[in-house]
Amino acid sequence: AGASGDGHRRVTVYTHCSPKPAVTSTEMATFTNVQIMSGTDEVTYKVCYCSGEACHDTTTWQVVPGRIVMGEARYTWSSSPASPIPRRTEDDMLSITITRPSFSAYTPANGWRLRIVRPHQGCEVKHNVKFDCRPGQAGAQVEECSPSTVMLDSAQFNIMTALEYGMDVMDTGSYSVCFRETAQAAWTSLPASTGMRELEVAPLEVDIIGPRGIY
Repeated sequence: AGASGDGHRRVTVYTHCSPKPAVTSTEMATFTNVQIMSGTDEVTYKVCYCSGEACHDTTTWQVVPGRIVMGEARYTWSSSPASPIPRRTEDDMLSITITRPSFSAYTPANGWRLRIVRPHQGCEVKHNVKFDCRPGQAGAQVEECSPSTVMLDSAQFNIMTALEYGMDVMDTGSYSVCFRETAQAAWTSLPASTGMRELEVAPLEVDIIGPRGIY
């Protein structure tokens, strides 16, 4: 905290977002449905706890004994063009390739499926209509995308991003690349091979500077 010199007092406030416990007693609290996403490297996490008193103050948080170790993701994605991609390109074609380490699993890649969704929606919703993976059916709502080309440990998904129902400035931003290995498997969000968490769609220059002159 401190004076800003302009007559205002500035204070740094730390905020957090956490679900309430599902089960509590005088000696324990259980938090359920907590999801930790794997990345391209193994990561070790601390677990911190606040009793509920002044949790905006970082000094009230305590580290709980033990660690959570998340192994590296077995599957990753890459895109061409690389993320961030402009919302309009010369041919409006986006290719996403999903890859796993050689001989790490043996499920056939022709059974892999992909969805691109907004991160806040989660992977259980339908594939976003602005990423057309069925050429000739632009704007049609589909559940998922099938690969265009498959190899032993990779699959390429070809997607059109404009066509009749093209992207506009409201469609820029972050998207999750969701993946399902088999029809019985759960959908999961994959990291990029670069370590990025999400696919980014960038605005065009005209979206940023806006129109010029009298209008």
